Amino acid sequence: MNRWWAKRTLRVWVALVITLLVIAATIWATTQLLADISGAATSWRIDLTTFAWFASAVSGFLISLIMLYRVGSALTLHYRVDRNALTIHWLGNTAVVPMNLITAVEPSVSVKQKPGLLTRFAYTTGVGQAADDHVLNFFSTQPAAQALLLRTTGGSYVITPAQRESFIQELESRLNLGVVQVQSEGVVRSSRIAYDFWLNNAVRWTLVVGLLLNFAVWGLIAWRYNQLPLEVPIRIDATGAVSGVEAREQLLALPLVGLLAWLINAGFGALVYRSSRAGAFALLIGSAVIQLFLGVAVWVVVRG
Repeated sequence: MNRWWAKRTLRVWVALVITLLVIAATIWATTQLLADISGAATSWRIDLTTFAWFASAVSGFLISLIMLYRVGSALTLHYRVDRNALTIHWLGNTAVVPMNLITAVEPSVSVKQKPGLLTRFAYTTGVGQAADDHVLNFFSTQPAAQALLLRTTGGSYVITPAQRESFIQELESRLNLGVVQVQSEGVVRSSRIAYDFWLNNAVRWTLVVGLLLNFAVWGLIAWRYNQLPLEVPIRIDATGAVSGVEAREQLLALPLVGLLAWLINAGFGALVYRSSRAGAFALLIGSAVIQLFLGVAVWVVVRG
């Protein structure tokens, strides 16, 4: 069974350069942040500039992970063909297209709706729609007009093998041989993290909202931090009365807890998505609600 690499275009190498620049910018923002909070905690002068470095470092780190995954996926994207299935491989993951479900091989694709902008960085992946309203599953590194379309009974796959003609010849010869063993169609992961989780627009927006709310809490602290006394009333009892005070730097622990909750809930959400989408969304929404409660707590302290 031959390995057919996806065509590597200039787009992939440009994406790699952009990724390295983002990583460098993230490292720079991190060093600036560390410089602002060096020394004794009582001498920290945290302001909106410090917050900007923090937001840049965290968002840059997360964006770098996404970009590294997509560039790595583009560079490892390849296709294999045997009598039973066409398999699509990228960065340890596999999508299976059973041969008995393929109804046609077409030399180009007419697209009505492409996947989202993020899913087109480095290469195109995700779900789109053909001009005839057929569902398109993209695993390509070139524009649709230069891609191959494999139509199946349930959807279609857009692929871009580098050795196009040779690939078509082998695919057609395998189709003519017939299937020995029927296989299931779909994406098979090398881990339990659901592939569909990261492609779901509702998931993405919920994650973004939760992170922005957390940034808002950090920004609120940065806005008032230097005007706060060295000790602030953080511990408040059930009646709303102050039950104790803490050093003002302890206030930073509140949004930090919120950020950790966002990360943990996102991770568990991805793990349970296959078995319970409702459970995954409950975790993501819960992390956003946590940010709101923390924001209220911080507002009570900083307003004096």
